Amino acid sequence: MLKLGSSFLNGKYTIESKLGHGSFGVVYKALEKFSQKHVAIKEITDDDYKEALLSEIELMAGLHHPNV
Repeated sequence: MLKLGSSFLNGKYTIESKLGHGSFGVVYKALEKFSQKHVAIKEITDDDYKEALLSEIELMAGLHHPNV
């Protein structure tokens, strides 16, 4: 699990809060350092993460919303 307040990718993102969790992993609210915009970061915790991630990418590719 990612720690609240921790940064990663050379400080580009900082974890602010946990938004939720499910069978594939945990979703966090993070702040992108340079744009100062909030983003969702998903940490995959499922052992079958590759298949789950590809399925989710396919689903999200069809969505057209400014928050996705």
